[in-house]
Amino acid sequence: MLLLGSLRPEANGGIIVKFLVVVLLLALLCLGSSPDVVLYPGAVVNEEASKSVRKSNADNIAYTTGDAFEKVDAFYKTVGSEDVPHSRNISADMKYVVLRFPGKKFQVQLSWVPADKRHGMLIQLVQRP
Repeated sequence: MLLLGSLRPEANGGIIVKFLVVVLLLALLCLGSSPDVVLYPGAVVNEEASKSVRKSNADNIAYTTGDAFEKVDAFYKTVGSEDVPHSRNISADMKYVVLRFPGKKFQVQLSWVPADKRHGMLIQLVQRP
């Protein structure tokens, strides 16, 4: 009890209160920054692409997978995604769609370009505008 008495806020200028406020703020920052949509199973963080998408928002992140665009698109449909109007563009040269999830702050951008052998199928989790 003697040790705890020396840490009382009135005894040392509020060090416990200050410490608790800092811990609370750090916890809130960590909790508020993660995407709130499901990640495609087996997707791997792509640091190069993530640097690019983080320019618009530090919480955005990019992933890649070796699976086909159609398989990834079908997965997101099963977890409740909706196409952003006029975002779906499917051709021989490119496949792209933006998917939103009702009530979520993040959306998913799927893109595939056959010439891009380095990235393959790209999945971007980006905060909605």
